[in-house]
Amino acid sequence: MADIDMLKQQLLALQANCAAVVQIIESTVSLLDNIEKSVPVTQPDLCLHPKETLQDARTMGSPTRWRCTLCDEFLEIANDQIPQRAKQEIN
Repeated sequence: MADIDMLKQQLLALQANCAAVVQIIESTVSLLDNIEKSVPVTQPDLCLHPKETLQDARTMGSPTRWRCTLCDEFLEIANDQIPQRAKQEIN
């Protein structure tokens, strides 16, 4: 009879583990449903640095420095190449 009790305990433990896995999967699916369709760019090589996403990051040593808000890369672009509406200071 001890073997049957041990088997029953092992099956109940397996059942609890399966229930935990189901909860993890449901939570993960729920998180994925809430993620926006447009994933932000995190690799500067893939970013096109649209002019409307550029912020003014000029300093005394870098008078043509801009920061792309999509990929957080700093760019050296002449001021006359940036449209007036994109000139936003980072402060």
